[in-house]
Amino acid sequence: MIRLLALGAGLAACCAGLALAEQPPVKPDLARAQSIAAQVCAACHAADGNSTAPANPKIADQFSEYLSKQLSDFKPKDGKKPARESPVMMGMVANLSEADMKSLAAYYAAQQLRPSPLPTRT
Repeated sequence: MIRLLALGAGLAACCAGLALAEQPPVKPDLARAQSIAAQVCAACHAADGNSTAPANPKIADQFSEYLSKQLSDFKPKDGKKPARESPVMMGMVANLSEADMKSLAAYYAAQQLRPSPLPTRT
């Protein structure tokens, strides 16, 4: 009986994994992301992710998965506090869907990083 239950549980897990694997990945909406970037993100990170303010990170050319995780971590889930707390960023992601965040991540990942010039010595 225990073996049948274990076999059934294993089969259910396998089938659930197959069902998840069969779903095609959602293609990022780069046009929407560019619009969101220009309207929401540009003030701090610049529309292309190359912030000129030292306090704001450059996000151009970062890994899409990294950027998506960071955005997602600023958003509260299941009534719990977010993994990362920042009043500014929590406000920025409040109205973004998971698809928007993934699209923004893909958009910024595709931007070319422009390194900051080195300070000159006097």
